[in-house]
Amino acid sequence: MNKKWIWVVAVVVVLGIVVAYFATGGFKSKEGKLVDDLVNSTEGTDKYMGLAKSVDVVYDVLKGEAELKYTIDEGLLEQGMLKMDVSFANKSQKLLKMVEIKLQLIDGSTVLFEHSLGFVDIKPGVTRESTFGPTDLTKLDGKAKKITLTLRKASEGTTVSPTPTPSATISLAKGSPGEVVAAFFEAIKEGRYTDAKEQLSVQSRIDYLAYLNEYDKKNYSSLEEALKARPENERPQKIEVVGEPVIDDAAKATVKCKIYLPSETRTWSFNLVKENGAWKLVMP
Repeated sequence: MNKKWIWVVAVVVVLGIVVAYFATGGFKSKEGKLVDDLVNSTEGTDKYMGLAKSVDVVYDVLKGEAELKYTIDEGLLEQGMLKMDVSFANKSQKLLKMVEIKLQLIDGSTVLFEHSLGFVDIKPGVTRESTFGPTDLTKLDGKAKKITLTLRKASEGTTVSPTPTPSATISLAKGSPGEVVAAFFEAIKEGRYTDAKEQLSVQSRIDYLAYLNEYDKKNYSSLEEALKARPENERPQKIEVVGEPVIDDAAKATVKCKIYLPSETRTWSFNLVKENGAWKLVMP
C-alpha cells in the first residue's frame, strides 16, 4: 500500500472516532460512566444552593431606619434544608414596640411557603437575632426559585416596659385552635411531653421529631425525648394568643401568638388542621 492510501485510511479512522464520540455523548470513563455524569451529579446540590444567591431583602417599613441581615447554613442547604439566621438592627432614634419579619419561598408569582417571626421592645441601637427553620425544601419538589425576606410591620413606642405587657386576653374555647396551641406550649413548660405530642397532627409528630434530630444533630428515639431535651432558652414562660384565629376553611386555621421566652419575646403564626373533628397543631 502506497503512502497516499495510508493517509486516506488514517483520515477515515480519525473521522470515525470523532463521529462515534459525538454520537455517544462522549467517551466513557474507566468506570464506564459518561463524562457528562460529572455535571449531572451536581444537579441536586445546585438545585438548592442557587437559593443562597436569590435572596431579596424588602423593607415595607422603616427603610433607612433599620437594617435586616441574614446568613444561610450552606451545609444544610446542600442537603435540601433551609436554615436562615436573621438579625434586625434598630437604626432609628425611636423605641420599636414590635417588628414582624416574613420569610417566603417563591416560584415566579406563587408563594410556596411562608413563615413569620417578630421582636418586641427594641431600643435604639439594639440588634436582635433569631432563626427561620430548618425548613425541608425537598417537600417543595425543587420548585422554590427565590427567597424573600420582608420587614413587614413595625409599631413605635415612647418607653420600654420592664416586663412585656400582655394584650387583652382572648377567651379560648375548649378545643379551639388557640387553645390547642396554648396547650402544646403549656404542656412543654410543665414537662408533660406526651400531652404536648397529642396536640400535634399525626404527620407533624413524625416531621417534628425529624426536624429536632436534624437541628440538634442527635438521634432521639421519640418526640417526647426530643421535647424534654429543649434548652431553657427555648422553653416559653408564657404564651399569649393575639387576636382571633383565622379559619381558612373547614379544616385549616391560623393562630397568631406571642411567645415569652427567657431572653426575648417572639410573635409567631401557627397553622392547624382538623383531624377526626379536632384541631391539631402543624409543626415545625
